[in-house]
Amino acid sequence: MEKKHTNPLTLADLKEALTGVATQEDLKALAPQETVNVIMETVAETKEGMTGLTGLMQDMLEEVTATHEDVRSVRVQPRYV
Repeated sequence: MEKKHTNPLTLADLKEALTGVATQEDLKALAPQETVNVIMETVAETKEGMTGLTGLMQDMLEEVTATHEDVRSVRVQPRYV
């Protein structure tokens, strides 16, 4: 059996609760467009750097995998004494 709330929130309650919340203009004043642009450029540079690192890590993984396969093939070859 579903329990019903005894004091449901009304639209009037919600409107009253939102009174005093920051407006779009308040938020824009906190971070001027120039600051936002600098942040976006930094994010783009960071993303580009991470893409480069990801490629480097992929190359390293391929090298380690190849080395591992080489070691495995040496280990399983029969030894002649």
